[in-house]
Amino acid sequence: MIGIPEKRTQAEIIDELRGASEAAGRENPDYVDLLKQGSAAWNEWRKRNPRVRPSLRSEDFRGMDLRGVNLSGADLSYADMSQADLHGANLSGATLPHARLIGANLCHADLSDCANLIGANLSRTRILSGSLRNTKLCGGDLQYAECHADCSMADFSGAKLHRADFSGSLLGNANFTRADLSETKLRGADLSCTNFIETNLTKADCRNANFDHAIVQNSTQIGTNFGCANIDETVWIYQRSKRGLRWKGLWQTWRYCWRLPESLLVRWRRRPGVSC
Repeated sequence: MIGIPEKRTQAEIIDELRGASEAAGRENPDYVDLLKQGSAAWNEWRKRNPRVRPSLRSEDFRGMDLRGVNLSGADLSYADMSQADLHGANLSGATLPHARLIGANLCHADLSDCANLIGANLSRTRILSGSLRNTKLCGGDLQYAECHADCSMADFSGAKLHRADFSGSLLGNANFTRADLSETKLRGADLSCTNFIETNLTKADCRNANFDHAIVQNSTQIGTNFGCANIDETVWIYQRSKRGLRWKGLWQTWRYCWRLPESLLVRWRRRPGVSC
């Protein structure tokens, strides 16, 4: 008859992890077990082993309570954290390419300092008062996500942001090259010095947004609402094609310009090396 193994205490797990982590290059199979003991035990172990970068690649954390957990610098590639509670978690510098965070709670979470989220799925997530500053989200999926956070210098190139809510977010110096921002809410957002190169802004809500020194190049603006937005110093670039000038969505932009005061009329400029 097979006996039921006794449940180990937090202290025993921590001591075992500490001894195993001293072996160079050795993976620790009990990271998940320690995380299941709660954030207190996990964070205590991280304090005692600050140089260890835990490998949690392809692990399943669906629906887990990970509030306040310190996962900075961890390898979470292909991990599934859908519906997990990551409120106040520290994910700064973590590696999360192709991770699944569908419906996860990232309120007050820290994903700053070049956290790698390339190709990650964050659709329908909530990121309130958190930080995505200088984060790589190339090709990521944030459709229907709610993000009211600091996303300055974040890389959203090629990302799917359909119907996402970035109202009031800080997006200065962000990169939205070839991103899908159709029907996205950018109302009141800071988009200064942001790149919108070949971006899909169809039916996006940009009312009261700050586009100061932003670059909008060959982007689709069908039905985009720029009502009361600051576009006085925006650079608009439309390249020539065989059929002449490509004024993608230009008439839709002027359609909303009548709502703006005369001091906020669009300025059309030329850039060196670009014929327009």
